[in-house]
Amino acid sequence: MESFGQFLFGLGKYLWSLAAIFAALVVGNQVYVFLADGVWPERDLFWLIAPEGCEKAAEGFGAKDICRENYIEISSWVGLNKILNLLLDMYLPVLILVLAAVIFWFLWKLADLVGSEFSS
Repeated sequence: MESFGQFLFGLGKYLWSLAAIFAALVVGNQVYVFLADGVWPERDLFWLIAPEGCEKAAEGFGAKDICRENYIEISSWVGLNKILNLLLDMYLPVLILVLAAVIFWFLWKLADLVGSEFSS
């Protein structure tokens, strides 16, 4: 079963690498838009969930840039809405890397647990 622990650790490293690539792609997209239009676009979860088609789409900007929300009413609780909107407004590459680090840490600890349980 030690090989299962190695598999989990390898899976964590693979996911970490994939997250770094996705974060680099998001930053690369921002640089591309900046070089083309001279405006640094927002890249957060609001941008990710924005609708593709929008009648307000302008030349040079994608519909997701123009039609992205700044605040979403998710529930009737004001405090919960503020917390969720704070999470949605986080910079996407940072959010991707933090989630990947948490998943990698979890898989690493699980691999250690599996390896130590079956080695005795």
